[in-house]
Amino acid sequence: MLVVTLSLATYAVAPLPQQSSRDSREMSAAVVERLLEQAGDRSVPAEQRQAIWSRLAEAEGPLPFDSLAVLKSDVRSSWLPDYVRCLGRTSIEAVPLLEKYLSSRADFVRAEAVYAVAQLGGSGGVDLALGILRNTKEENMVRVAALRGLSAAGSPFARVEAARRLKTAEGTLLLEAVATMAKRPSQGDIPYLIQLVERKPNSRAAGEAVLILQKLTGYRIGRDARTWTYWMRRYKAERKPFWRETGEGAVDSETLSYLGIPILGDRVAFVLDSSGSMATPMQEQTKKTRGEFAVNALNDILPRLPNTALFSLTFFEANVHSLSSVMVPRVTQELRSAALWLKMRQFAGGTNLFGGLDRALEFEGVEEIILLSDGAPSAGELRTPNQILSRIRRLNRWRRVRISAIGIGVGSSERTFLSQLARENQGDIQLHH
Repeated sequence: MLVVTLSLATYAVAPLPQQSSRDSREMSAAVVERLLEQAGDRSVPAEQRQAIWSRLAEAEGPLPFDSLAVLKSDVRSSWLPDYVRCLGRTSIEAVPLLEKYLSSRADFVRAEAVYAVAQLGGSGGVDLALGILRNTKEENMVRVAALRGLSAAGSPFARVEAARRLKTAEGTLLLEAVATMAKRPSQGDIPYLIQLVERKPNSRAAGEAVLILQKLTGYRIGRDARTWTYWMRRYKAERKPFWRETGEGAVDSETLSYLGIPILGDRVAFVLDSSGSMATPMQEQTKKTRGEFAVNALNDILPRLPNTALFSLTFFEANVHSLSSVMVPRVTQELRSAALWLKMRQFAGGTNLFGGLDRALEFEGVEEIILLSDGAPSAGELRTPNQILSRIRRLNRWRRVRISAIGIGVGSSERTFLSQLARENQGDIQLHH
């Protein structure tokens, strides 16, 4: 079997020049000013103005506060997250205006305001972020923004608070804490990471903690907190750094995977293309179609998920179909239902790729999505790679859902798109033919 492993939004805003995906986040001052002029022009259609705010929000580099401030009254409620995000890339002058959005009822707006004030507000911004992070009644999204803001501001409190969250946090906040620790890991982090593996051994957070531990120590131990603790104590007793010597210690651990994509946690959504092209025979295994290849592998992996796992199955062609409206437990009855549902799937129609991803992101508690497709988007609300990438960035900004991609017989443009989707969302990519 031949397997290849590979580890922005632009909008038609006339008369701006087209940009490639590589430089779509880089804008000159002249381009920024022209975009801001159009954003404030009420004769420009609302949909186009919203696209401008989205593009500005995703751009890199500083933005002019005065030009943004005068547009405040022209910004519609649905555009506020992007507008507040833009304010966060200005200067300390924006802090009084940003503070007004801290009381917004919209979590996305509040999160952007907290993230911005944490970076622009000096010691007051740090104090604000710490207070929000420690407030267990606050929405997880906003607490994630507070921790990320502390880290982006270079505050020493970021790592201290992240280590504390490893002991108690759940869901997206726990994932953010692990990601914060992963930026500059040190030997002093090892006890906290081992405690997390012991507390939530089957979680994606534990899987990522194990990757950090392996990087710090050279050991290939898996999710075995007892073994990690043994070696940690042994090195401590010998007053030596916890680093594996040649030929010493445990062997490599096995990681569960779907068609080469590692599954790091126990909250996983599978999203499969069921368009007509999936009925094409595989080059690798000519007796199977692409659809049969994908479904057979899925039937094989589902019973091997952890006992604590919740999973979902979503297929997309022009329409989107899911096994259930919620993630289901990995128990015998649900596995039988899943096998029957998979047996009934047919492969026909277009490719509503964004619809499949959007459905998967709607599942409460999902931490990992594995997307499988064999072609370019051709149906649904969003049909271009740049549109899909932009929307996913927005939806996943404060969630840290890991999105991996599997391409079957894809061309170079589809491979580039799937690679970027995975890269931007902490995922992996596998290519089959």
